[in-house]
Amino acid sequence: MPGLETTQLMANALVLGIGGVGSVIGLKLHGYDCFERIILGDIDPTFANVLHERTKKSRFVVHQINAADTPHLAQFLKEHKIDVTLNACPCLVNHSVLEACAQAGSHYLDMAADIYSPPGVKRPGKNSFEAEIEKFNTLFLDKKIAGILCMGMDPGAVNVFARWAMDRLDTASSIRVLDGDNAEVKGYRFAVLFNPETLFEELGAVPYYVKDGRVASGKQLETEVDWVRFPEPIGLMKTYAVAHEEGVSLGTYPPFVEKGVNYSVFKYTLSDKVCHLARSLALLDLDTWKKVKVDGCEVARLRGRSRARCRRESSQTRRARRHRRWLLLRRHRSPRDQGSQTGRVLRLYDG
Repeated sequence: MPGLETTQLMANALVLGIGGVGSVIGLKLHGYDCFERIILGDIDPTFANVLHERTKKSRFVVHQINAADTPHLAQFLKEHKIDVTLNACPCLVNHSVLEACAQAGSHYLDMAADIYSPPGVKRPGKNSFEAEIEKFNTLFLDKKIAGILCMGMDPGAVNVFARWAMDRLDTASSIRVLDGDNAEVKGYRFAVLFNPETLFEELGAVPYYVKDGRVASGKQLETEVDWVRFPEPIGLMKTYAVAHEEGVSLGTYPPFVEKGVNYSVFKYTLSDKVCHLARSLALLDLDTWKKVKVDGCEVARLRGRSRARCRRESSQTRRARRHRRWLLLRRHRSPRDQGSQTGRVLRLYDG
């Protein structure tokens, strides 16, 4: 209004973990004028510096940060007056970053938690979203700060899509999350679009899903295998049930169950090459976080193998990306919409 002065509050954001996902988040935040500074933090700032240098009129500030060092991270958040922290690191550091944010009073958002395990099944180093809620919910409420968990693509955005669609359907029987990818990187025999440690841990874990209203389990790379024809340029690809939080949570969420959902699953599209590689790693017992001694040092086989293989695939992988995520909900006909189609598809283009 004329004569009315307005003050725009400027915020400082920290993105932790500047790989493929963290770089995209940082670039997206840079498009919002509400952020005065966007700090890019990583234990290895190589890609953070690349993003800073190639961004016009960059408001990025690059720092080397160890997300697993809670005291130093909390002090960093206080000194730099970080309003919101976006954790794009592997979920192993979730508790450390949550604790630092609670101490410093920074809002928090992450991409995912540990692989789903049903009640009663214990896993070493478990870092589930249920455990995070149990430990930090009251603390964050007392501090009057927000903590948003598992808000990546899947889980995260697909859960929002599911809720949007379910609110508009009378009844539904199934929710399928299909992650389709046929990306290749020239010059590399194998490359992935996100953390390779996480990928092989997921492929080697027991896949849980909901069938007939109950949580069911299957065998790795053998359960719920289907051929799905995605829109071009993805095309016809083989899909496999994989351990993911939303594969179970969508099928057990009470409002969805009340509308008739009794089946939910998360699936990756995987090439034969990736399946053979994952099975070989499992056969050699290289897909585990359990540590072994090598020349007097303790080494996690999963971390050592993936770090030796994947160091330079960030920018080239993003350029080669042809990636689509799909969420399918099978729709029942209701009395008022006889003659309508029996399926509804939501698409998100992320590439």
